[in-house]
Amino acid sequence: MTGKLTVSRKLHIAREGLGRKRFREGEEAAKPAGRVQRVSRLMALAIECDRLIREGVIKNQSELAHYAQVTTARMTHIMWMTNLAPEIQEAILFLPRAESGPDSVKEIEVREIARVMDWGVQRVRWSVNRLTQGRIRSRRWRCAGSLGCWTEAYSGGCEGSLRIVSVFESTLRLVIEWSR
Repeated sequence: MTGKLTVSRKLHIAREGLGRKRFREGEEAAKPAGRVQRVSRLMALAIECDRLIREGVIKNQSELAHYAQVTTARMTHIMWMTNLAPEIQEAILFLPRAESGPDSVKEIEVREIARVMDWGVQRVRWSVNRLTQGRIRSRRWRCAGSLGCWTEAYSGGCEGSLRIVSVFESTLRLVIEWSR
């Protein structure tokens, strides 16, 4: 039997471990645009490191820092992120990808929020950080009473300063005081 046989298939070249290339059937999966923000990667790392310590795979943060080849101080900075309120952790993990330019949330901003162990205060600080897009840093924090009301003075913007007048549970009222 003589004749011509034509087979047509869609193929793509896939990279595997150690740089090997293989033909794969079908179309190549679309790569998501942009990059995962650094603070999101660090949050995932902190959660994974916390799991390793809780399960007893690694004894403590010092041993973890040794294996990760970072200082214990740096590992402490990373592990502080596990002290954040669960909804803040989730928000950090699902931050939108950065298309270009700097990340929308900086690690130092998250560390300042994570230093406080009260989740209510953390939620307020996270809300203010998102509203001001991280341009204004906290200078002072104090509790104004037992009713769940906090006041905080902010400064750092070249235009002026921002001050939280009152926060009751989920209500956030902001007043901008301009000073030159």
